[in-house]
Amino acid sequence: MTSILDDIPLRDVGDLEAEWFRAPHPKPEDVEEPPPAVSSEQLAAADQAAASRSATAPPASPVSSCAKKLQAIVITIAGEDGRPIEHVAFELRKSATEMSGTKSGADGTGQFAGIESGSYELALPALDQDAWEILSSEATVPEQSASPAAWSAPAAAAAAAETTHTIAEGESIAALALRYGFAPETIWDDAANAALKEKRKDPNILAAGDSVTIPALRVVARPVNAGASVRIRRKGLPQVFRVRFLAPDGTPRKELPYLIDLEDESGKEQRSGTTSGEGFVIEKLSPLVRTVTITLGPTGEVHRFRAELDPLDTDSGLQDRLRNLGYSCGEEDGAIGPATAEAIRAFQRDAGLAGNGTADTPTREELKKRHLS
Repeated sequence: MTSILDDIPLRDVGDLEAEWFRAPHPKPEDVEEPPPAVSSEQLAAADQAAASRSATAPPASPVSSCAKKLQAIVITIAGEDGRPIEHVAFELRKSATEMSGTKSGADGTGQFAGIESGSYELALPALDQDAWEILSSEATVPEQSASPAAWSAPAAAAAAAETTHTIAEGESIAALALRYGFAPETIWDDAANAALKEKRKDPNILAAGDSVTIPALRVVARPVNAGASVRIRRKGLPQVFRVRFLAPDGTPRKELPYLIDLEDESGKEQRSGTTSGEGFVIEKLSPLVRTVTITLGPTGEVHRFRAELDPLDTDSGLQDRLRNLGYSCGEEDGAIGPATAEAIRAFQRDAGLAGNGTADTPTREELKKRHLS
């Protein structure tokens, strides 16, 4: 069987390639001719001209940094005891449409870097205007090479409005002030809380179910300057815990060493000290502390207290005070049973009252006097 391909002579691929290179190919019009070769004489002349220019040229100027010298503002916030406060929000306002935000770290410090010299406004958006104050502002922060700060439009502020809070067991006005961003007296002295103030007398002795009005937050911006180190005090924090230790004859147990353990939901903190000349242990503590344990004197006697008491006119408040004064109510809490009645009778005998075992008005008044609350 034959094929049309049988009549076509076959050639090697190599022959085809050689034939293509031997054949003439017209040059495309848009291809430029290569530059002529450079002679050794031309290269020598070019080297001599470059050396001559280098000898007469002025020295090159030093390379300068492209980072611009800018300033910073350093903000530090602490409580009235000087302890730093973490996670406080700061806002630096350049204009009505430009702001920058940061928060305080574990050392209570936040910084705004890369800002130009001039005046700004500082706001603490989660704190009421009466809950903080600027203690000092000193021009101590040096200029720095930094990128310019990034500014953004402020978030739309929510309409300020008062709210109502129902007290849970162990809560106080100081705890609410910490939670809602107020100074304690701002809440306690609000006209809407006048009836509660008259009923309870003490902002740290509230009953579960009490209703407290939380006023509208008033945010304020205060002037600060670039390059300043600004110290801020958070007002109303911490609160003061005070307990007095007396001997059986009524004399103060003075100058006794003690260890105090403060416990809240985040853990424990231990401190040490010495009772005062009047037998007092006085410590500043967070409103979130619920339990205080004091190990007193060389014998290591242990006293445990609730940081926040229920009102004296409640059974639990009565029991708390009896326990704090050394009269055991057993496991009874919130309801008066045989153990509490026996504790009342023991207190009445020591106080020179009729030992009837009932919490009558004279007994509660004497208990308040001796307990100091």
